[in-house]
Amino acid sequence: MIHRYLVIIPFLFGFVQCSPKLIPVHKEPRHRSVLKSTSARILDIRFPPGDTCRMHEHKYNYCYIMLKGGKLATQNQGKAFNTFTLPDAYTGGEFDIPVIPKIHRIVNLEKDTMRFVAVENLRPATHAIYKYQEHPFQTLIENNKTFRVVKLKIPAKEFHSLNFNTPMMMVNRLGRPFILNDFEINEIWGWWEDGGEVSIENSSEEVLELFCIH
Repeated sequence: MIHRYLVIIPFLFGFVQCSPKLIPVHKEPRHRSVLKSTSARILDIRFPPGDTCRMHEHKYNYCYIMLKGGKLATQNQGKAFNTFTLPDAYTGGEFDIPVIPKIHRIVNLEKDTMRFVAVENLRPATHAIYKYQEHPFQTLIENNKTFRVVKLKIPAKEFHSLNFNTPMMMVNRLGRPFILNDFEINEIWGWWEDGGEVSIENSSEEVLELFCIH
């Protein structure tokens, strides 16, 4: 029995010292997967004050909108932490083709919860790109081989229609109510798998700001 224990104890010690298994981003507890389709996965990401998420891997290109920004620190695997501040409504992500997996973790250095909404692009590199057309209320803020991000600013008491030819996530960063296809909504995000047309009516007295990620 003594010899058996002497064999087992080094094995158990070696097992404890092993590095934890790397997890995909949608399995990381702070990155909540709220929708998955054939073309995309949507993540609702929330970091409580002072929180550090687990080291995780991004295997797909992604684009995010900061709903509430602030000071944070990020650490890529094997590297030192970098500290910086991202403003509210900041748009960022990883847009490489071919995809270069990103492994990192994030720390919220603020006293308030930090929140992002992100979409992972699960489509092949040859996917169709949104055909952006100039409109007075639209501004193209991100334009690359993976994503198009358009900011909409609908004036008070105005109605506009939007045509698109690709999957789209619409982000209502401030959660303000508006009328979409004749229904009043105040959700933070919405998803359209196929192209089409949506009607947007701003019935408030303030400018309505929306972001569309194609």
